[in-house]
Amino acid sequence: MMQNTNWELSNLGDLVDYKKGYAFKSIDYRSEGIRVIRVSDTTYNSIRDEDPIYLSSETKDVYKEYELLDGDIIVTTVGSRPPLYDSMVGKVITVPRSIEGSLLNQNAVRLRAKSNVDQLFLYNNLTTRRYVYHIESSARGNANQASITLEDLFAFEIPIPPPEEQQKIASILSIWDKAIELKEKLIEQKKERKKGLMQKLLMGQIRWNDREKYTEGEIQERLEMIKGGEVPVGYKDTKVGILPEEWMVAKLKKISKRMLRKNEGKEEYPVLTISSLSGFLNQSDRFSKVIAGENLSKYILIKKNEFAYNKGNSKTYPCGCIFRLEDYDEAVIPNVYYSFQIIEGDTEFYKHYFISGKLNRHLTRVINTGVRNDGLLNLDVNDFFDIPVACPPKNEQRKIAEVLSLAVEEIQCLEREVDSLKKQKKGLMQLLLTGKVRVKV
Repeated sequence: MMQNTNWELSNLGDLVDYKKGYAFKSIDYRSEGIRVIRVSDTTYNSIRDEDPIYLSSETKDVYKEYELLDGDIIVTTVGSRPPLYDSMVGKVITVPRSIEGSLLNQNAVRLRAKSNVDQLFLYNNLTTRRYVYHIESSARGNANQASITLEDLFAFEIPIPPPEEQQKIASILSIWDKAIELKEKLIEQKKERKKGLMQKLLMGQIRWNDREKYTEGEIQERLEMIKGGEVPVGYKDTKVGILPEEWMVAKLKKISKRMLRKNEGKEEYPVLTISSLSGFLNQSDRFSKVIAGENLSKYILIKKNEFAYNKGNSKTYPCGCIFRLEDYDEAVIPNVYYSFQIIEGDTEFYKHYFISGKLNRHLTRVINTGVRNDGLLNLDVNDFFDIPVACPPKNEQRKIAEVLSLAVEEIQCLEREVDSLKKQKKGLMQLLLTGKVRVKV
């Protein structure tokens, strides 16, 4: 592990001052005041803004010792075992300036580097694969309910160079951190822009040839009217919302054909499932094995560019989700999914239409209350295919699809760049944090 004999190998516990979080009582929570950071507020590397809890500001001095400062390191002491990083026990987060002054709740510990140790250098050592291995081997409990003692956590060994070299290494790695952070912010901005584009283009609020016919002021006036529920000239109120007059509305069954091809026992096809976050996934990748078993012959065979609706309830898609098969020419999927092919329209347009959640308002009306024991929504197949959808002229469908697909490609390109930067930083960490490559100070 350590390449230089003049570096000291120290236990984490000898390098930090620490404070365990406090078990605040839920009865004391308020809607505003001093924020309390719980383990559930953390992602794999940051603090969520959603659903924060607070204590009265009057308690600030009472709980001063649990206060978090900018740059503090939080380590969770409960969670799941690696590699479930979002909920992993031993997860490491640096406190951003935006939540400075918050209080740390129980099941987490705050770390501050001692005077001879650089805080950022320390943090980088706790983001290495070697640290994850240490957590994996030290944690106790099962996959989803694991914990680690401070004694085990603090036994993690870190090679410590002289302070000046620590600072230099931390400075170099922070360049990559900054680049990754900027790219990730840009991705979020692009996603928000795409979300706005989808809303306006898929409902014809903005037309692909608007610039040829209308001024910016006229377009904005139209958008304001639609936002206020008014119907502008050249538009009409329909079952799916306010649409351009020349657009049609049809039931899903009129523009699609339900796919009921049986697998017929040909088990050589990939066996897929649908994840609300990732779309089609190979069962062997998702579950480490094919879980279909003897029922594979009852699976439905679908082909590239055909769609499937998973009526599973999820936080991301409370009304279920629809994805288009793109990565396989043919595959089999469980027959609980509603599979269909677009026969009247552009499949790329409808891919964006479905992903944007344009069916949700109607799905909410036809889904019977409650979720079945198997986690699926109560939705009759006939009700699903009776849902109305917007049908722009085909040339406009293609134009809209082109714009939205370009926006998706741009985001994917940025995501690949972030992945590349993360790999570069990982390689640098391996060289710099072990002393394989020395820096000049």
